[in-house]
Amino acid sequence: MKNTNSEDNSITIYRKVTELYFKEYIKELKINRGERILDFGCGRGSFSEILLRTLNGSYALYLYDKDKSRQAEIDDKFINQREVYIIKNLADLSSIADGSIDRVILHFVLHEMNLVETEQLFMIFHRLMKQGGSINIRDPLGSKEGLDIQEIDRIICGSGFAINDIQTFDMPFQGRAVSIYAIAS
Repeated sequence: MKNTNSEDNSITIYRKVTELYFKEYIKELKINRGERILDFGCGRGSFSEILLRTLNGSYALYLYDKDKSRQAEIDDKFINQREVYIIKNLADLSSIADGSIDRVILHFVLHEMNLVETEQLFMIFHRLMKQGGSINIRDPLGSKEGLDIQEIDRIICGSGFAINDIQTFDMPFQGRAVSIYAIAS
């Protein structure tokens, strides 16, 4: 069945709002030139694509998504992009040198993971991160699949991070969400 003009317009509006949201989020992250960033759970790479255009130069970006079809999409999207490394599975995270990552970004990922996976993952993140590196989390809040702030606080702090800031906000098309900023100690 062919899309109607109104469906096409809705998709275009959604993409534009999403791009504006991502650009604003990137400004909030205050990323410095030369940072080494892990976008964990990058999906189709939409955020990473905008991030790369914004960084325009000095960076190293590691992308991971567990979904094999999304991995194929990011392979195609970033195939000729220098300093972009696609991580195919969690074991490949060990190919990243300890203490080499400046920032980990988890954008709407944690609600899809169980607590044991999350605890293990944060221990890996801490090993990969430079001291003083940051982890930036955004996830749904207040729904049956949303984060339990107390559990995430326990996991983050128990993994060697110090929470610097927690804020709730309205996410376009998603509802209430939480933003957590933590520092590797």
